[in-house]
Amino acid sequence: MKRKRQLLIIIAVVLSLIIICFFTFFVATGLFIKPNNEEITFLSAHNSTVAAVTDIGNVYVKGDVSHELRYGVDRFRQFLIRNSDTFVKIYDKNDAITVNLSEDGGCIITKQSDVYVFIKNSSEKYQTPTYLCSGYNKAYLADDNIYLLNSNGEYGFISIEKPDIFNLLCKDVVDFDIEYSNSELYPYGISFVLTKNNHLYVSDLKKAINDTEAYIEDVAGFNSIAFCADYLNDNKMKKYIEISIVNRKGEAFWYEGDLDENYDRIVDQTNYVKVGNDVSIVASYPRGCAMLDDKHQVSLYGYDFGHEDFISGQILFYDVKNIFSSSCNLFLLYQNGDIDYFGFNASTGSTRYFT
Repeated sequence: MKRKRQLLIIIAVVLSLIIICFFTFFVATGLFIKPNNEEITFLSAHNSTVAAVTDIGNVYVKGDVSHELRYGVDRFRQFLIRNSDTFVKIYDKNDAITVNLSEDGGCIITKQSDVYVFIKNSSEKYQTPTYLCSGYNKAYLADDNIYLLNSNGEYGFISIEKPDIFNLLCKDVVDFDIEYSNSELYPYGISFVLTKNNHLYVSDLKKAINDTEAYIEDVAGFNSIAFCADYLNDNKMKKYIEISIVNRKGEAFWYEGDLDENYDRIVDQTNYVKVGNDVSIVASYPRGCAMLDDKHQVSLYGYDFGHEDFISGQILFYDVKNIFSSSCNLFLLYQNGDIDYFGFNASTGSTRYFT
């Protein structure tokens, strides 16, 4: 009788351990999925990972998340069980305005101009969104530095270790964009800085910008992406840079080049192709430019994600609120809150084309 009782106890303990392991490693408990009543207002992507800010100020992530780069996900094992096309909450303070992903993690900006960061290969402190500093309205994480823009139009960077020391790079700035990769084979780092007088400067990271440098003039808005590829017409792996700009007349221009070339070629406006009129927002995608007009229509100019098919400015999408892009995708945010994206899908291993 005693041996039977001991056997039952052992069986109960083993079953308990199995149940605990099952819920710990195989059940997606503790994850908060984006509900249908939260509307997405902002998107950011790096490769096939997408982050979204909703109308109530929460931040969600979906796509390619790994143990090394969790993109702010707390319950990593549970996240992997979910469909990779499901948005999972990483920030719940109801005050987020924007999120910006990079290959090293990401940054969140709040209504109070606070900066929260989540970092690749970090200590427990920065694996999930963690407050770092205040007073900024845009942030981008590159390696151990965060590039920032404050409300006074000052653009510069801080280090993670010393967030109180702001290294000023340029004044009177209204926007910036950074393309960065620390790849051992094909590293690159370039910054685009738009000033109040509609000058767009191109510079190396950490380099101060002054009025004597060359620039693209009459720029009202812009967007850039960079990626490495070896297409059939390339004789080597090429560091592609795609730049889309719109001027104050609503005219859109597109440039495709090689980051190994001199920056003087990038700021030479004769190298840009005019691709549209009456444009309000532009977004570069791999080998093309998307243009959103005031009628909520999106036209495209460029190649169709690796296909030889070329699109010459045709309107393909309607009722669009905003457009976003990454080095793999183009995202459409519709007026009704729906999202559509074209390009490479990591969850299926397939590419979706425009035509």
